Amino acid sequence: MKLPLLLIALLSAFALWGAARVPFHPDESTQLFTSADFDLLLTHPRALGWQPGRDEDLRQRYRLLDAPLTRYLLGLGRTLAGQPPLPADWDWGKTWAENAAAGALPSPELLRAGRMAVTALLPLTLWLFYLTGYALGGRRGGLAGVLLLGLHPLVLLHARRAMAEGALLFGVTFTLWALLAAPSRRRPGWLGLALGLAVNAKQSALALVPLAGVDGGQWTVDCGRGTTDGGRRTVDGGRWTRDDGLRSTVYRLPSVVCGLLSTVLVLLTLTALLNPVFWPHPVLAIRSAIHLRADLAARQAADTARLAPETLLDTPAKRLIALVGNLYLTPPRFAEVGNYTAETAAAEAAYLANPLHDWGRGLYGGALFLALTLLGMGRGVREIWKGRTAFGEAQAARKVACLLGATALQGGALLLMIPLPWQRYVIPLLPMVVLWQAYAFKRVG
Repeated sequence: MKLPLLLIALLSAFALWGAARVPFHPDESTQLFTSADFDLLLTHPRALGWQPGRDEDLRQRYRLLDAPLTRYLLGLGRTLAGQPPLPADWDWGKTWAENAAAGALPSPELLRAGRMAVTALLPLTLWLFYLTGYALGGRRGGLAGVLLLGLHPLVLLHARRAMAEGALLFGVTFTLWALLAAPSRRRPGWLGLALGLAVNAKQSALALVPLAGVDGGQWTVDCGRGTTDGGRRTVDGGRWTRDDGLRSTVYRLPSVVCGLLSTVLVLLTLTALLNPVFWPHPVLAIRSAIHLRADLAARQAADTARLAPETLLDTPAKRLIALVGNLYLTPPRFAEVGNYTAETAAAEAAYLANPLHDWGRGLYGGALFLALTLLGMGRGVREIWKGRTAFGEAQAARKVACLLGATALQGGALLLMIPLPWQRYVIPLLPMVVLWQAYAFKRVG
């Protein structure tokens, strides 16, 4: 374990050292503004609840629109650093100078505290990723995965900013670990916790919720009634046996149902605890959240169609091309719109002066990593085929099939639901892609 831990420590130190050098994104202001909810969560959580007639309340709108985990994480980070929340939200209709004058531009100390809180998740993310890669492709696969993820240009940019992508990357990686490497008897609980964190980091992780149906393995429950030995019920692979000392009765209960119920219960409980906005009026608040999210998506698509119609992903072919381009080809994208490119140009040039920040991007590097992804997936299909005929290969085949399912769910959701070519939207798919690339290094035989 010394080499993986040393590698993770070095990669994490590099990420933390360079976090302050990442070019600023105005959405970081919004997250630091909403991080004031962390203080209320600790002192008066019911004050975060949705109230009718306050649709124009900016903070209430953000609570309905955005998943809560990042603003709590930033709130914790700035509290430990002794920094107050940002007093004003960024207004995209104003100039950089106007936003700064209004108090919407965070101080270097506040921005650093927020970024440190997000980047601090990376060591645990990489450790879980190593364990997942090890379970899938052995030590070689685990080490290759840690290197590829820890040095990935999209991770170094998007997962170090005071935004949702760092927490989302952690939540999705945690989910893959629970799915592929967690002990089978505890898998439902771990999977529910991981899915809850991923979904509450960003709603795009909702695509992974169907993974809650993965078989949870074996449970044993003491009955404790009407028997001299306390009675016993055992569920194993769908077989439920009750032995009360007098007779033995066998019932049929699919273990997948038990796993599903356990996972969903943990997922819903965590989501309820992290979202006090839904406590007072859950039905009305959920309805308002759905309306606001649909309205925001429609306005974003309309603005893109009006200002840059050539970038709107209005056909399946365009969406597939954009997905492949963002995963493999395009250099790190610092902004989705060009409102403030003049103000960030110097920071962007300084950031890209480090070759580790954009290595492997472009035609040749992208082709190489796309080939590694396809090679890994091809080996996975071969593993599944072996698992059909060789009992000893069944467990390896199950893991590969689960990873294929996770890839299909998240990739399919991005292709179906996202009409915008924004690079950071591919972050929830990135851990699956890197796992396939690492699986290509698995020892054959």
